[in-house]
Amino acid sequence: MSQQVVRDFRENESLRHGFDALAQQVFGISFEAWYRQGYWTGRYRPYLLVQDDLPVACAAANLQDLWWDGRVRRCIQIGTVMTAPAARGQGFARQLIKEILQDWETAAELIFLFANPAATTFYEALGFMRQPEYRWLSPALPGGRCEAVPLDLSRADDRSLLWSHTLEGNPFSALTLHRGYELLLFHLMQNPALQVVFLPRADTVAVLQQQADQLCCLELFGGRGTLAQVLGQLGHTGPLALGFTPLEPDGFLAQKAADTDPLLVLPRDELPPFAVRQLCLSPLSHC
Repeated sequence: MSQQVVRDFRENESLRHGFDALAQQVFGISFEAWYRQGYWTGRYRPYLLVQDDLPVACAAANLQDLWWDGRVRRCIQIGTVMTAPAARGQGFARQLIKEILQDWETAAELIFLFANPAATTFYEALGFMRQPEYRWLSPALPGGRCEAVPLDLSRADDRSLLWSHTLEGNPFSALTLHRGYELLLFHLMQNPALQVVFLPRADTVAVLQQQADQLCCLELFGGRGTLAQVLGQLGHTGPLALGFTPLEPDGFLAQKAADTDPLLVLPRDELPPFAVRQLCLSPLSHC
């Protein structure tokens, strides 16, 4: 039985389709439309284990730049860790993650992942340490006139507006993905429940999601004024959940996240201060 790890297969149609079929089988997601529209770039680097020309396992290194404490930091998020059901229990995921760490450990300031809760001990055995994450709530908003204009991303002008604002990042966040347009498009393609709106007076794009009985502002891009002023233009009454850590947290409430996949990081000389700073990574940084 022949076996190899393939690192670059975007343009190999057979392997790409096999990878996509595996992703659909394990996670119910597809990368094909993302690829065909040109958003799968060299920043998303899946490692594919192939046996007799058939993809059986994968783990991906997702290159992310995070704006954190006043500068951009090169980080790696390990994601899309999956194994075909018939090939599980043979150590393939461990093999692929070790190869990613060998290739990237010295090239990244932070390597992190979001684990299925049942797999936490698996990652801890590879040297990762669990970090607490926090979710933030805005104060009750006055619920004024809604100024949000929905964006239609099938229109080139709306895509251009979204792209230009992602270049500005989130000026209201203490920890934000820097220039993550392609990754954002992946999430928008996978999750039709996400809403993208433009707030003209604040010159801000907001990504929103209704979660049970609560509205969550997952991310903001660009903006003028204070965070409370920007959120007030959504026309929402009552508290609003945030998917990011407010840069100026006065008036906002932090709660330890209990309903999300655990965040694990590879230790450095000094652990990132997630607990001290009550930080969270945007759900839109997952892949």
